[in-house]
Amino acid sequence: MSSALFQELAHDHLEGKEANKMTEDVLDAVRVALYYTLILATPVLGVGLIVGLIVSLVQAVTQVQEQTLSFVPKIIAMLAASILLLAWMVAQISEFAMEMFTAP
Repeated sequence: MSSALFQELAHDHLEGKEANKMTEDVLDAVRVALYYTLILATPVLGVGLIVGLIVSLVQAVTQVQEQTLSFVPKIIAMLAASILLLAWMVAQISEFAMEMFTAP
């Protein structure tokens, strides 16, 4: 939805500055949520990308074209990265929750 549509919907329920403030608050909340989603997903997806490239190179060099060979190492590496980064991810999610619930 575009910001103009948000403003139109907000004006149906509120008047003037209150409608603009509500629209800005909603857009800011969505922006922050997308930012935290990107921050949390990047390390795990990066590990999957690197492992996928390495496995693809090994498959190209050895000419072994087994389908499961490309997926199993990526899944294991991404699971290991998720476990290793779990404490950091929980801290980031907690920070996001505090930011959302304590916003004025």
